[in-house]
Amino acid sequence: MVKHITEKAYAKINLFLDVGEKRPDGYHNVISVMQSIDLYDVIEIECDKESNDKVIKVCCEKSDIDGENNVMYKAAKAFFDYNRIDNYNIKIELTKNIPMQAGLGGGSADAGCVIRVLDSLYSTRLNDSQFHEIGMKVGSDVPFCITGGTCTVLGKGELVTRIDNIPDCYVVVAMPNGSKMSTAEAYKKIDELDVSGSFENMTNAISKHDIDMIANGVFNKFEYLMESDSPSMIVRKKMKENGANTSMMSGSGTAVFAICDDEEKAKRVAKSVENISKVFVCKPINF
Repeated sequence: MVKHITEKAYAKINLFLDVGEKRPDGYHNVISVMQSIDLYDVIEIECDKESNDKVIKVCCEKSDIDGENNVMYKAAKAFFDYNRIDNYNIKIELTKNIPMQAGLGGGSADAGCVIRVLDSLYSTRLNDSQFHEIGMKVGSDVPFCITGGTCTVLGKGELVTRIDNIPDCYVVVAMPNGSKMSTAEAYKKIDELDVSGSFENMTNAISKHDIDMIANGVFNKFEYLMESDSPSMIVRKKMKENGANTSMMSGSGTAVFAICDDEEKAKRVAKSVENISKVFVCKPINF
């Protein structure tokens, strides 16, 4: 019997992102607060559970899929290996909306979505710890993308804890034209920086459901790698000048998000940068 499941893979922003020392395993310790937003890719998985093959096919209309090196392929393979499922025949179809190499977790969201869908299709009933263990085999943002909502993320990304939802607001996401950042390259440079934010202030602000406190507490260490005249920093400045409660780069960049406490402000902020970036007006997603 062939089964189909279609699900959304939600982007994330980093409300807070500090990076600690490099670990012996090559990863860095992270201290982060991540938030899902309603910018999403769509993933459809077709599964033939009666097949005796070992087939994982991945396809996407908008971009090339690099076979076994693709994160969705890796996620599926990690799921089957972990659950000791020897025979499988699945087709993964991706509709891509989240900008790539933007710091929005697009690839991680896709990988996390694949793992969740396969858990449903194969009735493996994995718990959070098992989900996160599989996710870490693919990438450090994948455990959060499986859980979603508002979470603290510690360790190398495997310690994900859901916290209170942030207050209702608008999140304007802007991807500067022609701008991309390699996460690997950004992490190579991060050890040179001696700057940090207050993780406690951010989690406190969220627990108090205070949007202004949250806006004042945003922090991203990777911003300190950016030149003031870089596309991301120009977008960030314009967003603030046009009334955003705050603006900040997400992840290792180069996408920038603004938090706005009303729709009119969000539309004004979006319009101010639409000629120099691809813009999405979003809302937080809570699970």
